[in-house]
Amino acid sequence: MPRKNILLVAFYVLFFTSCYSQKVDEDVIVIIQPKLENNTTNKMKVLFKGLKLTDSISIENVDGLELNDYPSKKITELNGNKYLEYYTNIIPTKTGKINLPIVKGISDSVTLISEPKIVEVVDALPNVTEDDIVLKLTSDKKKYSLNDTISITLYEYSKYYNVSKITTNTDNDFSMPKIEGKENELAIEMESDFYKVSGNATLEKYIEENFYLEEFDWDPFKDKTTMERLNDSLYLKNLLFSMKLTPKRKGKYKIKPSEFVYFVYKSETDYFDDFKPNGDGSYKVSRPKNKKLFSSNSLEFSVK
Repeated sequence: MPRKNILLVAFYVLFFTSCYSQKVDEDVIVIIQPKLENNTTNKMKVLFKGLKLTDSISIENVDGLELNDYPSKKITELNGNKYLEYYTNIIPTKTGKINLPIVKGISDSVTLISEPKIVEVVDALPNVTEDDIVLKLTSDKKKYSLNDTISITLYEYSKYYNVSKITTNTDNDFSMPKIEGKENELAIEMESDFYKVSGNATLEKYIEENFYLEEFDWDPFKDKTTMERLNDSLYLKNLLFSMKLTPKRKGKYKIKPSEFVYFVYKSETDYFDDFKPNGDGSYKVSRPKNKKLFSSNSLEFSVK
């Protein structure tokens, strides 16, 4: 059924502490920004398929990287599979190509071991360029029948782990998350609408006129991030939205490009430097000056 004025709400709690193409059904998935800035804090996730919170994690020390003393674990789901997510921060201490630490997930019945990976470390990352973020709007087919379900997805491919974005309309510029904090815990609450999620000001009306919206999904906190090679470069792949539609009538359809202004944080250090305490337990978040406009492709398909 069509939905009007779609409102999307997400809530998350962050505990903050002091690559490579991936198949989402692999036993071990390593997720890290492809290129790092020297002497900055950067997040690294390792997912172990089928392991439990009670299972143990072993991580080796490597030359050129400092490891966080307080990593965390949680159970997460990706592509229908459950994973034990190991989250830690690393600080590169020299430039060049550095081997990532081998991480082992150990249960009573199996030991899962991450493959050797290399990350590039530079003195300073440049400001964002047109190749650093790619938006891909896709459908599962180009031709449908009237009884088919149409699957449409917008993916973000980014060379940076921490990015934020706004739509191009100025009335959306204020749309920062509500953030409250106490000691080492941050609570972030976000409220959004169809336009802010899709980056397409006409999409909601276009869907309402031509389709029934059956399902809608988004991943505002990037819990389902993977890594993928695109145009011979490695990117962090994030789901911006996916939806399932059923057509109201036959015809040819064209969805306009999604468009966002992106603000890029080069590292975790860069990201948390923009969290300014107000003195009452809340935080003010300022945006970095490192920004650029990015647009997706348009999408055409037909219903016969």
